[in-house]
Amino acid sequence: MVLVPIFVDLGLRYNLVDDEHDVHDKHKVKDGYVAIFINNNGIGHASLFVGREEDKDWLLFDPCGSYSKGKGYWLGDKNVSIRTRASDVMEKGNFSSRDYYLYHIHDGPKINVYSFEIPKSEEQQIRQNITMTTASGCIIDCARHVSAVLYGVRTFKSLDESYRTPWGLQSAIRPLTKLPTTTGKEDIINRMSGKRK
Repeated sequence: MVLVPIFVDLGLRYNLVDDEHDVHDKHKVKDGYVAIFINNNGIGHASLFVGREEDKDWLLFDPCGSYSKGKGYWLGDKNVSIRTRASDVMEKGNFSSRDYYLYHIHDGPKINVYSFEIPKSEEQQIRQNITMTTASGCIIDCARHVSAVLYGVRTFKSLDESYRTPWGLQSAIRPLTKLPTTTGKEDIINRMSGKRK
């Protein structure tokens, strides 16, 4: 059990939350969630999943990416795929965490996902930052755009907005998470979608 502070009528009380029980419990405090995806194969790639798959507003921020749901990895060589998306923001229904993983795994096995339980207000701040960014049409600038939308958010206060490479961003993010490095396809996909254990 975890003690979670809740402010009610200017007073502080504690709500007992047991992470092992049903996530749909109406009395459970719903925190925000963000998962940072790092592909460190070849030139690499960085992207950001905001919210959980169960949320109606789950989204993928894939700056400078070429992924399209159901496309790309079927070609065998994703380097021949042409960027056809109008936006770097994909809303629920237009992407799949499993599909996204399969698209990137063709580059090689060096894929990590760093997931964070954050206050809902910070998740909203990240969403706001995403709406204010203009990443479309960029080339090899994904890590800078991901770090820019995290910049100024309390959980990520040690980050600046100038990381130029996925491996540089990963080096800055790794010390912020208490979770072990992702291992195996299912663990990676579950963290991308924010599935609770």
